[in-house]
Order: sequence, then structure tokens, then C-alpha cells
Amino acid sequence: MKDKQSKASKRKMNAEISHALMSDMERVEWFLATYWRPIAGLGIAAAIAVTLFFWGKSFAEAGQREGNYVLADAKTVEALNAALAKHGSNPGAPFARYRLAQLKIAAKDYAGARQELEAVAKDKPAEPLYGQALLGVAYLYELENNLESAAARFDEIGRTAGLASNVTAEADANAGRVYLALKKLDEAANVLRRIGTDAYQPDRQSTANWCDMARSLLLALENGEYGPYKPAAAAQK
Repeated sequence: MKDKQSKASKRKMNAEISHALMSDMERVEWFLATYWRPIAGLGIAAAIAVTLFFWGKSFAEAGQREGNYVLADAKTVEALNAALAKHGSNPGAPFARYRLAQLKIAAKDYAGARQELEAVAKDKPAEPLYGQALLGVAYLYELENNLESAAARFDEIGRTAGLASNVTAEADANAGRVYLALKKLDEAANVLRRIGTDAYQPDRQSTANWCDMARSLLLALENGEYGPYKPAAAAQK
């Protein structure tokens, strides 16, 4: 009995000594030979998971690249409509839709162009596209002779936080201009005065130009060029 235990202990010790003397590569080979079944199972599962991940990523990137090319290559109303129908969720879709609106404006399809710009604005793309889409909607209402909606949109844009100063300055100046055309003198005065507040920092020349336009319109209003008007009646800011 003792001999059997002694032999077993000796074999165990020899195995441990042999394992300790193995090179790194031999140790790896021994580990794989001993535990090949669970390793094989885990390896296959991991390989499948990695393959599926990269296949999905590659497929998505390939689809996006294809969408980029299709949207960029579309040059006509028909081609852009077809491209947007297939790749409407592509990051480049708002830019393509903006180009589509420009083509519709050139064709005097103002209502159709306005719908495209409304869709661009709804997606809230990065500046300057977002601000230009918002302003475009207001200008198109004016081109459609819907001055009430144009003034309201310009006014709303001017009060929207987070937009670039040149966008809000342009909106306020044009809101005042359209309110004057509607003979809504109090509304015009209020919005034109807003452009002169501390919220406007003329950080670019275009902002300063719109501010100058607003001041000129307000001065003309207060001098009676748009009809009888008492400045105190619109002293709100």
C-alpha cells in the first residue's frame, strides 16, 4: 500500500518537475492538450462572435459608403428623390435634401422646397445647415406671399437658443422687415430692439451687418416712415 502511494507521489512530483522545466511554448502545448475540449468550445464561440461583429460592422459601413456615393452623385430632382427614398437615414441625407430644396426653388416649386427644408430642420443637422434650413423655410413662406407665417417663423428663429449669432440676427432683422410690411409696428419694434441687446455679440461680419440693418429699420420706424408710431408704445424688450 505504501509502495503504491509512494509511486503515485513520485509520478506526481515528476510531472510537476517536468511542467516546471517546460519552455513557454511547451507549457502552452501541454495546456491545450489537457484542456482542448472546453478551449475548443470557447474558441469556436468567440470566433463566431468576432466574425459576426466585424461582418455586421463591415456591412453597415459598406452600406453607408454606398449611400454616401449615391446621395453625392444625385444631381436631379428625380435622382435625389430616389436616393433619399433608399438612403434617407444616411448621415448625408440632410445635405442631399437641402440640394433638392435648392433645385425645387429654381423650378419655383416653393411649397415643395419648403417641405424639404422642414424635413432638414427636423433632423437638426450640424450648423450651418440647421440654421440655413430654418431661415430657408421662413424665406419660402415670404416667396409664397404668406407674410404672416414668414414673420412668425423669422421671429421664432430669432428667439431660438443655441443658434449661431449670424442666424438669429438675420432672423430678427427679417422678422422686423416683414412685420413692417404687415404694418404691425409694435411687433416690428419689439423684434428690432431685441437685436441690439447684449445677447448679440458681433463675432462675425454678417452678424454686424444684420444688426446694422435692424437699427436702420428701427430708426426709420421711430421717425414715422412707416406711419404714425409712438416709440414708448413698444418699449418692451
